[in-house]
Amino acid sequence: MRAQAARLLEVVDGAGSAADVGLSLALTRSVFEDRAVVVGSGVEDLRGGLAALASGEADARVVRGAVLRGRTAFVFAGQGSQRLGMGRELYEAYPVFAEVFDAVDAELPFDLREIVFGDDAELLNRTEFTQPALFALEVALFRLLESWGVRPDVLAGHSIGEIAAAHVAGVWNQNWQAYPDGSLRNPQSGKCLDVSGANSSDGTLVHLWSCHGGANQKWTLP
Repeated sequence: MRAQAARLLEVVDGAGSAADVGLSLALTRSVFEDRAVVVGSGVEDLRGGLAALASGEADARVVRGAVLRGRTAFVFAGQGSQRLGMGRELYEAYPVFAEVFDAVDAELPFDLREIVFGDDAELLNRTEFTQPALFALEVALFRLLESWGVRPDVLAGHSIGEIAAAHVAGVWNQNWQAYPDGSLRNPQSGKCLDVSGANSSDGTLVHLWSCHGGANQKWTLP
């Protein structure tokens, strides 16, 4: 690691902008188990951190670590985590994210994107808008990470996050939609279920633990 840092320090002055160097190091080189990151507010900061790494000195601008192998968990947040503009930049930058967000929006009787990307925080904080907004955001985030090859081993969620987690896990298909009153409804049949548990598409029972307390229930989705 120190030798690599020393070699990089020798060429960094003529290597272009710090952003170019960082991009090349992150995306065009092999990824090893032992890693280091140099952070700073300018070129001199970065050069100083790199020099410290090369010499083996402790420096606040240098973060070192090693890859830890283990299972990956995604946690889906519930109501209270919403904020105006959440996901706007991702929506503009990544078609995968925008497509999933729009697909949820298309199922609603109001313009979800206008509310989430708008300027009325009180409107977004109303439960009937908060929960579909979080559901759309979280499912879109999941699909974006999935498109990059990131797949979790475990899913967990709180409140509306439970519903988003169960949806991306395949507990129910897209015909079953989440509603703010804590139910699932099938727009084709009009049936409504309280969400505490459900069967996956292959008939295997999937038990969802409610974060709001009370007895767990088991339902069989048609």
